Amino acid sequence: MLRMTTEEQDTALHEAARNRRSHVVEILTKEDPEFSYSANVHGETPLYIAAASGRGQEREKVIDEILTNCISVDYGGPNGRTALHAAIMMGYSGRILRSMTAIKLLEKEKKLTKTTDENGWSPLHYAAFYFWSLRIVKVLLECDASAAYIAETEKKRATLHIAAIRGRVKAMKEIVSRWPACCELVDNRGWNALHYAVASKDSKVFVQCLENIPLLARLGTKKDDKGNTPFHLIAALAHEQKQWKHFLDEKEIYGINKRKLSVKDIYFGDIGEIEVINPL
Repeated sequence: MLRMTTEEQDTALHEAARNRRSHVVEILTKEDPEFSYSANVHGETPLYIAAASGRGQEREKVIDEILTNCISVDYGGPNGRTALHAAIMMGYSGRILRSMTAIKLLEKEKKLTKTTDENGWSPLHYAAFYFWSLRIVKVLLECDASAAYIAETEKKRATLHIAAIRGRVKAMKEIVSRWPACCELVDNRGWNALHYAVASKDSKVFVQCLENIPLLARLGTKKDDKGNTPFHLIAALAHEQKQWKHFLDEKEIYGINKRKLSVKDIYFGDIGEIEVINPL
């Protein structure tokens, strides 16, 4: 009876996890601890459902019972995500419990840090994206800082790029301090983290990167595949957002792109093919 499933391949444990019935989860998992509860037709395992559902102590008890009692735990979820991805994706009000959940999952299975979904996003990508997850960023980096080197499948963005476009300077600083080599990573267009800081279209983010993360400040002269430095992007952006203008007035900035255009050329009217759009 414990292993019987519905038409959607849900077992009793799937249902108990979904409804956050920790006392039922305890009974089920202790009665049949060797059974590996596989995913339902939606790709959800009981642990994933528990990590993705609601918030509060009852949910934490459900996760504890599964991790403690089940001998073979399946962490999987839909679209290649895991229970760790799900825990990070939950909202701000549960930020402390989410980090506790992340710690519990990593204590049980460290390799979850580098498990990517179908788009190539690791848990650290998700943590870099969400504003409430700075504590989780730290937890993940403490577990395995090399996860910062993982790039997504198509656009080849690393976690530092995601944090930059989201304007999460504190997360960027944490990532760089733990894995400095990630500053050299570029996406499929040759954009580095400072290009992404400009693309956030928040000049304060760019200033904070320069002032608080010295390794990123060195990227100001680095060119993308079209020969554009971050300052070429700033010059193009200054046409629509005047707060960027003072970056170009303060000092002479050198650098010619592949169309033989300098930063000043672009600022004074020849934008050409440069378009600064949010790549998320």
